[in-house]
Amino acid sequence: MEGDFVERPALVLPCGLSALIMLAAFWAQPVFAAEQEEISDLLRLSGLSAQVRQFPEMVKVGILQAAEAEALLSDVERDQMLAGVDRAFAPEALESSIGNEVGRALSRGDITSLMAWYQSSIGKQITASEERASTPAAYAEMMRRASELAQNVELMEFAERLDQLLGATDMTLEIQKTSALAVYAALATKTAPEEPMDLLDYATQLEAMTPELRPQVKQLVHISSAFAYEGVDEASRSKYEQFLRTPAASRFNTAVMEAFVAGFSEAVSAWAAELPFLLESDSASVDWSRSPYRRFAATSPAVSSR
Repeated sequence: MEGDFVERPALVLPCGLSALIMLAAFWAQPVFAAEQEEISDLLRLSGLSAQVRQFPEMVKVGILQAAEAEALLSDVERDQMLAGVDRAFAPEALESSIGNEVGRALSRGDITSLMAWYQSSIGKQITASEERASTPAAYAEMMRRASELAQNVELMEFAERLDQLLGATDMTLEIQKTSALAVYAALATKTAPEEPMDLLDYATQLEAMTPELRPQVKQLVHISSAFAYEGVDEASRSKYEQFLRTPAASRFNTAVMEAFVAGFSEAVSAWAAELPFLLESDSASVDWSRSPYRRFAATSPAVSSR
């Protein structure tokens, strides 16, 4: 039941899921310089810039939780895994990718209307709530209060509607599966480096696990939203829903989420590709030129966007 929070061992590596969930091809040409300044302002006003800056720390929280829950890593191995996060999950690269995708998706009229919303009193309140919920400390507080939040019917119903508008559960599932596949590929390379890698079988297993994983992910997504917006009054939450239904907001959120998923996929693949080297030696002496990242990028299936 929605109101009963059940904390289960994660099936795959978790990531910090607070306001970051409110965020496919992003390799095309960058937007014009004049538009880049406007888009940078939009990302800043919307709170995305602040949330993305927290991203590496949220990833570390997920790794620490997984290490604690599974008890499979030594302290040294855990620290070596954490060592590659800042390099692979660079906020500047992720924000640049999001900005490029947003610049291609939005018209100048879209940008103007979005800026007006985020500069309004309600827009500022919503953004401040999302930013407060996007830190590692806030994530820990959310998890501590998960059962309490799950019992708040009004907030959980709002979270369900928000999920339907943003597709947050679908996005999070893609991120979880991408993480699992990348880590599996890395560990397979370490144990059998000379054998050809066939990820199809494991990818099929992941798809088979999706019906079991979805309710867990959905529950955590909804609790994350409840936590982020519990300080926002009902009338303001209703206006926020109306805003999210506008064409400009829909295009903006779709662009952000597609770029976020693609950027996360790229980052987690790079991080996972370095795992065999991180775990076999002191990270300061790793020969990064040996990283098999291109092999993973060529064999991993693309993340689908919605």
